[in-house]
Amino acid sequence: KVQKDTLNNVLEASASNGLAQLFGSPVKFYASLIPDSVSASRSSISATTNVYAVETDTSQITVTLTDAYGNPVQGKHVRLSVTGGSKNFMHDPVEPTDENGKAYGYLQSLTSGEKQISAYDVEDDIHLENTATVVFLATDAYELSPVSDKNETRTGNVGTIYPDSIVVQVLDQNGNGVASSPVLFEVGQGGGRIVEPQPIVSDENGYAWAHIVLGPDPGENEVIVSARNQQGSHLNNSPIIYKIEGKTGSPVHIMPVGDVDLEGQAGRKLTTPLSVKVLDIGGYPVYGIPIKYTLVQGGGSFMSAMPVKTNEYGVASAWFIADTISSNTSYIEAEAENLDLSGEPVLFTVLSKSGSARRIEMVAGNNQTGYLGEQLPEPLKVKVSDDYGNPVSNFSVTFEIVQGDATIEGFKEVTKVTGTTGYASVKITLGDTSGTVKIEARAPYMAGSPVVFTELCQSNKAKSIVKLEGEFSEGFLKSGDLQKGSVGRLFVDPLRVKVIDDYGNPVPNKTVRFNKESGPGDISGSNYVRSDENGIASVFVKAGATAGQTVITAFLGNTLTFTLETVYNSTSPTLNKSDMKSDYYPQEDEEFIIGLVANPDPDGDDLSFQMGNIFPPSGSKVEKQTDITAVFRWTPTYDQEGDYNIILRVRDGKGGCDADTVTLHVTKANRFPSIVSTIPVERDTNVIGGQTITFMVNATDPDGDEMHYDWSVEGKSVGTDAPILEYTFPYNFTGKQTVSVIVSDDIGYSNDGKYQWYVSVKVAVQFADFNATFDMASKGIRVFWQTAYENGNKGFYVYRSRTENGEYVPACEDLIPSSDDGMYEFIDKNIIVGQTYYYKI
Repeated sequence: KVQKDTLNNVLEASASNGLAQLFGSPVKFYASLIPDSVSASRSSISATTNVYAVETDTSQITVTLTDAYGNPVQGKHVRLSVTGGSKNFMHDPVEPTDENGKAYGYLQSLTSGEKQISAYDVEDDIHLENTATVVFLATDAYELSPVSDKNETRTGNVGTIYPDSIVVQVLDQNGNGVASSPVLFEVGQGGGRIVEPQPIVSDENGYAWAHIVLGPDPGENEVIVSARNQQGSHLNNSPIIYKIEGKTGSPVHIMPVGDVDLEGQAGRKLTTPLSVKVLDIGGYPVYGIPIKYTLVQGGGSFMSAMPVKTNEYGVASAWFIADTISSNTSYIEAEAENLDLSGEPVLFTVLSKSGSARRIEMVAGNNQTGYLGEQLPEPLKVKVSDDYGNPVSNFSVTFEIVQGDATIEGFKEVTKVTGTTGYASVKITLGDTSGTVKIEARAPYMAGSPVVFTELCQSNKAKSIVKLEGEFSEGFLKSGDLQKGSVGRLFVDPLRVKVIDDYGNPVPNKTVRFNKESGPGDISGSNYVRSDENGIASVFVKAGATAGQTVITAFLGNTLTFTLETVYNSTSPTLNKSDMKSDYYPQEDEEFIIGLVANPDPDGDDLSFQMGNIFPPSGSKVEKQTDITAVFRWTPTYDQEGDYNIILRVRDGKGGCDADTVTLHVTKANRFPSIVSTIPVERDTNVIGGQTITFMVNATDPDGDEMHYDWSVEGKSVGTDAPILEYTFPYNFTGKQTVSVIVSDDIGYSNDGKYQWYVSVKVAVQFADFNATFDMASKGIRVFWQTAYENGNKGFYVYRSRTENGEYVPACEDLIPSSDDGMYEFIDKNIIVGQTYYYKI
């Protein structure tokens, strides 16, 4: 750092003989530094700004000369220059730069606007690269000056907006444009109206302008323009009166406004209306011409009544609802009624596109039969559609094996995306276990979800046969083995074998050979029997005329041996059927009982009560009470609705048997739907007025019944019978609203099928602080605000007015972006000191 005449830079030289310093060592050299030459890039200019364009106000200018290292350069004379506007009076610094490198001058101007200040180092012939900007402000409004010629002859079509704006300028005493001065545009005679809200505030150059819509009748229209000073008196030359002659427009041409080839969601209103414009021979709009829009081909409908008249811009618009069938194109013609205009008819096309996904339904692949380890013949296919059944593409559907042994393309669960036809499909490969396979196709929050496919897996590769397992009751085998029968009669139960594969699965449609090997009696019917759908093959055996043991064999890959015994039994037990009905109507989840009574056996044999069904309903049983009584007992589960033929019988163990078949019609015990999940997830939800929110419920019905959806807002029914509600909250409402849904089947609903959202409807921004103060440093108004809450807010614009209830104009051009801390500040420099201003955000 340069410090003049201080000898503050020291260089020291020293030497030694290895033991001590030499005589005279060290030697010191002292030096003082002086600044280098003036640097054009490091030197600077500053000036006070926002001064008034009057003789009594000045901008103070400071020039600071430094070298390349920032050291001040003293003793240099500086000259100043100014560009921008006229009537600028520059005063150069009288003294050269001081010890701080500074020289002082000032600028006066009688014209408002920006001025650029430059500086020149006279001794070194150096022009500084940096400049300073000074803004001179106009003084108080003094005069209203016509920019648009008030004597010009103006003519326009009645009822339309006059194409040219009426422009005036507010000036101060020196002819400078005065910003932010209110100018009032009013209609005198003629019955027209001013388009822009009044008053208009002059821009930074003092200009104010407005447009007039001429009155509906031919004749003279007046626009009266006035402006007043702060004391309420008219400015010089105020008011200014402009005159426009209104004439009846003669329509000659019609043309479309915007696109003519449009698209819209099926069954929904287009986002933009169909619009045409009617013009006269000069290309100016014509008001009040009736235009008729006609649907000439395709579906859809108009929301607007016909005809539609042209407005002040010559435009006639109609809202249209697209065809409910996607990919259909509607053709619409627009033409003027009772006129022959060039350009007629204007043809619009509206292509209907699929809407949002609303429903999933089964297409193909249900109730198939396949074999172990093989792929089902037909893929499982579902369709996702909108409210009108149109296909919805690119929607995810999840397929899952929920029962049985199978895979979906190698997995238990697979998600597929619908194609352009709205279809999603998968291929099913059956596993190693036969039986029923169930697959669900799920699309949460869609009506019809889940779609359930039921398939049957069978084996076709027989390995061997086994005796049918199980007992009817103690000692009475379902295979029919070890029975006793009465001479000359059929044995009560046939002999039963089960054809199985390597995995023990039943194999249908295989032939088993039965042979009598020894003993009395014989096989009743053919010896060759095919296995049924459960893999069971059976034959009846008729006892011989004499007592004895009979041996029967069954063969298919292996041989099974059955042993039967024929006895003398002259009597059979009898079941008392007088109290038994042929039909009963039990209900799911309720215990059901049938009492069984047998007459005492004449031989005194021990009686057994049993069901004669090989596969009785799950959970059913017969319980013996006394020697001659028993009960059939069953509590059907929720999945056992349907008709069942139950064989109830009593046996004496010697081939005597009596039976009765009753039909049980199990009625469904209805279970109501339950809501599994919701969107929004939380009950308490915040929205902004005017915002559209999509509410969804994902519900299931344990009985697989069709579900119905009843939506309401504050108790008032809204929406449709669908799991989705799109609701737009009113712009003008803040507070609490309750959105409710009830999911029911055809019988009713329970609390598990009810859900409510408690919605707080708020403004987008909630303010915690808002104030404005004069900022002395910038000579502007500092507008400060702080927010307590923002939701979806992108930012703010600041608006200014000279009166509290007057017209507010933008004070800033650019959006002030949203801040995470909610703190905001804006300096408004386009103001006049001493005036009162009002601000809105």
